[in-house]
Amino acid sequence: MTHLDPLLDHLRLHWHRHLTIVFSILAILSFAAGYGAARTVSGGYHPAQLPPPIALSGGPLPASWSLNPYVVRVHNQGSSNRCTGQTASTIIEIDHKEATGQNLAFSSGYVWNQAAGYGNNGADYPAIFTILQTQGDAPLSAFYPDGSTAWWIVPNAASRAAAYPYRITSWRSIDPSDRYTIESFIHQGYPVAIAIPVFDTFYNQFGTGSAPMLTSDTGSFHFWHSMTGIAYSPFGVELLNSWGPLYGDDGRVWISWNLLASYYYAGWHAQVVVSTPLEQKPKNHPFHAKRWNSWRKAHHKSLIPYRNVKYRRGDLQSPAPLLKGPATWNRRYKSYGGVVRKRIFPRNKTRRHGFTKWAFQGGTIYVWTHGQKFDHHKWKL
Repeated sequence: MTHLDPLLDHLRLHWHRHLTIVFSILAILSFAAGYGAARTVSGGYHPAQLPPPIALSGGPLPASWSLNPYVVRVHNQGSSNRCTGQTASTIIEIDHKEATGQNLAFSSGYVWNQAAGYGNNGADYPAIFTILQTQGDAPLSAFYPDGSTAWWIVPNAASRAAAYPYRITSWRSIDPSDRYTIESFIHQGYPVAIAIPVFDTFYNQFGTGSAPMLTSDTGSFHFWHSMTGIAYSPFGVELLNSWGPLYGDDGRVWISWNLLASYYYAGWHAQVVVSTPLEQKPKNHPFHAKRWNSWRKAHHKSLIPYRNVKYRRGDLQSPAPLLKGPATWNRRYKSYGGVVRKRIFPRNKTRRHGFTKWAFQGGTIYVWTHGQKFDHHKWKL
């Protein structure tokens, strides 16, 4: 018997415990390595001469507005220089969901691979938006390159055909100090592409757990980077980054209006671009209190909120207690300018009854009809 025998006996009896500990340590190390890898990120934007900026003017806008309900996913470009491709596919994803309600992912590689010359190179907005205008962007199911690799893949005839319906009709630049124009386009449902020079402050917003609110960006310069502007507030504009969900608040970060206007590096200011999609967005419609009152009278009672439950073949609703229907609607529709989005869904083979969807910032009303008769309502906050 040697001095190792007790140890060997212990390992024979408790090998499963030690194996569990080993796997736990490996999992922790793997997570730490993955988190560290997430910090190795890149940009890939090349500042370039843009078309003359568009400037809008008009009446007052809502104090804040968000396109977050139409965000399909948080992109992750890894260590590639694919930021412009991620921005392009994010814009098309938001535009498509606004037009159809579908969560359809688009390939960031379809546009970027071509614009970057099939290498891990950066690209500028003129190259990106020209491809979006002439070719469109392919759904991810039709062209798989999307993350940090496969930049050498050339789109074939099938992927080009799949991309063609998802084009833009035009694109223009916006002066980064033109707050009203940026707000106007986001309020109309158009996400904006925003490219900035990245310094240490912006770069080091991983693992914050809440949305960073940046009023300055100092330290060493890293690279130029393109992102998607998806919301605004009195503070500034919310950017959806392409560095994965560990950055900021699920990939989101706010920069102040002053910071956006003051960004400057190597002779270039921040660059902002807005595009018009080929797919038509639901139009804004005035929705007055009298329409609500007519619905209320049709039922001889106030409309009630509904819980999401499965009923029959469709996702109809069961009634929940009346809490604050009309009062809440009147307050919200006034605070958001009395404007909502309207979409009509006609009856078809899979839908027994047509319905109208009235969507406003913060809630939705669905109206089912039998001919001219109101049949069903759904109030959702």
